[in-house]
Amino acid sequence: MDEITGKKTFFFDIERTLMKWDETLIGAEELVSKLRDNGKTVKFHTDNSLISRKAYSKRLTSNGIPAEEKDILNSAYVAAEHLYRQEINKVFTVGETGLIEELDRRDISISRDAKNTVIGLDRKFNYDKLSRVMEKSGEGRVFTLSNQKFFEKSSGLKPHQKPINQAVREFSDTKNLGKPSDEFRDVFRNYFSYYPGSSVVIGDRKEDIIFGNKLGMTTVAVMSGEIDEEYLKNAEGDEEPDFGLSSLHRLSKKII
Repeated sequence: MDEITGKKTFFFDIERTLMKWDETLIGAEELVSKLRDNGKTVKFHTDNSLISRKAYSKRLTSNGIPAEEKDILNSAYVAAEHLYRQEINKVFTVGETGLIEELDRRDISISRDAKNTVIGLDRKFNYDKLSRVMEKSGEGRVFTLSNQKFFEKSSGLKPHQKPINQAVREFSDTKNLGKPSDEFRDVFRNYFSYYPGSSVVIGDRKEDIIFGNKLGMTTVAVMSGEIDEEYLKNAEGDEEPDFGLSSLHRLSKKII
């Protein structure tokens, strides 16, 4: 852990690393506060497209982790940037307000007649939406924003986007724009200012670790989500974190 003490920038995944959907995890507020008090820069990233970066800044701040919109990168923003660069200005969407708001920022309109489709987490996903995706199969590209299986509320685990993706793949090939995709990493590099050798990525999923390793950063796996002791024992290559810990509370004790 001494290797982390001198790092300057810390990039935290949000869901199940720092907080459940409606409350922070034990040690999260203390850790972020200590890092900042010691002159460290703290930024945030997530595959969850339910809400926009602006809404995430309010959610984190109201839960004791002050954050500005520019401190946060989510997959909805990545999708908007990728589509803008590809000169795609109209899409059909499966998703909620976070996706719509980030697409609107780039003047990308939403249309049932669009050739290309963007699929985020949608808690009102239904037969009609699946039928529309099926009808459009072969017309254009289908972009997904996460392969995450669960997100978590204080009341327990809830389905994330992976089950929706699996249904859609019955009819269409998909392209993931969430972590650890080339597109997410490319937008990340342009969005944040940092030096890989002095930066740390902290997350609870295999995708976070691959993402951080491919960016050349130090990676820390926290066993508050999908990563467990079995994973840490068997992980190799880009899936292997530099450090694995049971909780943020332990991390706070070790690096400050």
